[in-house]
Amino acid sequence: MYDGVYSDFSKREEIKSKRVYAKFNEDVRAHSFVSCWHLNEYESAAMWDLYVKNNEGITIQSNLKRFKDSFKNTEESIMIGQVKYIDFEKDSNYSNQGFELILTKRLSFEHEKEIRAVYNFTPIEKIKTNRHKIDHGKNIKVDLVCLIENVYIAPAAPIYFTIFVYLT
Repeated sequence: MYDGVYSDFSKREEIKSKRVYAKFNEDVRAHSFVSCWHLNEYESAAMWDLYVKNNEGITIQSNLKRFKDSFKNTEESIMIGQVKYIDFEKDSNYSNQGFELILTKRLSFEHEKEIRAVYNFTPIEKIKTNRHKIDHGKNIKVDLVCLIENVYIAPAAPIYFTIFVYLT
C-alpha cells in the first residue's frame, strides 16, 4: 500500500523536477550570451564546410592563453570553459549549475571541439535596462590585438571576396 503511494509521489516529484529544470534551462539560455570557438591545432575543412556559405568567410586564429587574456580589461564577468559532449540517452547534464548547461552538447557535435566564453545577463542589468532579456546580443570589450594571432580567408573564397577582405 505505501509502495504505491510512494511511487506516485516519486513520479509527481520527478515530473515537477523536470519542469523546474526545464524552466531553469530556459532562464539560463534567455540570460546568457555565448561566443563559441573551435579548439584545434589545425585548420578544419569540415568546419569551413559547415559554417561558411558560398565560400565567403574568414576565421580568426588564436590560442587558449590569448583567448583568456583578451578579456582581462572587460568589465563584465566572463566564464570560459570547454564543451562536454554527451549521449543524452545515457547521460544527463541535469544540475543546478547554469554554466554546466551551456557547456554541454550532444555527442554528435563532438567534432566541433568547442570552447566557449559565456556572459550571464544578471538581475542588476535587468533593473538597469528595465528588460527581462536582451534579444540582440551584448557588446563586450575585448582586446583584439591580444586575441588575434592570424586571420585566414576561406580556402575556396572567390577572388572578389579575397580582395574585399584585404582592402578592409
